[in-house]
Amino acid sequence: MHDSPCRGLGRWARVLALLALLGAMGCSTSPGTVSGKVYYQGTPLKGGNVLFRNVEKNQSGTSSIAEDGSYTIPQLPPGLVKITVETESLKVRAGARKLNLPPGAPNKPMDPEEAKRRYVEIPGKYADVEQSGLTFTVKGGKQDHDVKLE
Repeated sequence: MHDSPCRGLGRWARVLALLALLGAMGCSTSPGTVSGKVYYQGTPLKGGNVLFRNVEKNQSGTSSIAEDGSYTIPQLPPGLVKITVETESLKVRAGARKLNLPPGAPNKPMDPEEAKRRYVEIPGKYADVEQSGLTFTVKGGKQDHDVKLE
């Protein structure tokens, strides 16, 4: 006795439906946007940069840290990320000479006096992706994550 061609199509339809269901339940491929604050010893950092590096895809997203400690990194691929935080760029900027650029100049660097005021020294390990010990799992869509440094 032979299976009818229609019966074979029914099996394929069930297999394809199962694969579609597993795909919908499993790995989301839509990017995520992560926002939060960066704290050092319980106090929001006033500046610097935070970087999220996806472990599997080796892709990174970065954000400057606002004066209230907040950051936002859009368009991150989902998955485990390693996090780094650095403030040394503020120290370097604080030691630079003041530039007299016209108001509204694009990418105007931070004023050295403001950089000096916002700089906080943190342990160097937080700037190293392999030593920071900071991780987070990014999902698709918007999510919050505060980065806490000791």
